[in-house]
Amino acid sequence: MPSAKAEPAGDAAKDKDQGKATDESDVKVKEEKKEEPPEEPLAEADLELLSEFFSETSDLERKQQVERILKYKLNPFEVLQVRVDMTVEEIKMGYRRVSLMVHPDKCKHPRAEEAFEACKKALAELEDADKRKFYVEVMDAARQEAERELKKRKRQEREEAAARKKVREFALRHSSDKIFQLEKRRSHAEKVFIANEKRDKESLAKLKQETKVQENVAKDWDEARLNRIDSWREFTQSGKVSL
Repeated sequence: MPSAKAEPAGDAAKDKDQGKATDESDVKVKEEKKEEPPEEPLAEADLELLSEFFSETSDLERKQQVERILKYKLNPFEVLQVRVDMTVEEIKMGYRRVSLMVHPDKCKHPRAEEAFEACKKALAELEDADKRKFYVEVMDAARQEAERELKKRKRQEREEAAARKKVREFALRHSSDKIFQLEKRRSHAEKVFIANEKRDKESLAKLKQETKVQENVAKDWDEARLNRIDSWREFTQSGKVSL
């Protein structure tokens, strides 16, 4: 009899332990499920951000963004407007910002869908470590080439500036010499003009004086001639010459 009662008690304890284990397993599963992130945690936030973003973004800005993306779609960094030193999370933020601007549900541009797909492709490529490394190397090589070209242009500009400076200095010296020669000629011409004016005035004064003398001589001669005529007439009339 005692042994018959003990067996059910053992079974009950066993069932209790199994039930406890099941409960712990269910709790663990629930905790694991709780720790798993939702599939689309930012879906509602993205919609709110989309609404707010498009309320502040003009059609012209979205059009410009679509055209910019399509123009530089071969460069994922340029498409998403992110730097090469940004983290993946920062790149994703850049993707959300740019892709929202060209979202085909809101953007009226006929190529908005193409621009949106270019954004998705750019994000996928930058999330791939190997592809991202490739683009970084390409951009670094392009940057170095651009720096070399810039230095070359600056060197050419310095050389051209130095050449222009020499030309200006030569022109300044030449113009100074030219001005000196012209001033010398002007001064000489002025002196000649003054001398000629003086000579002409003196000649005119002399001529006037000579003319006056000649007029006086002619006047005296006329008066003497008249006196002689008068004397001759008186002589012929009276036979005497008046003195």
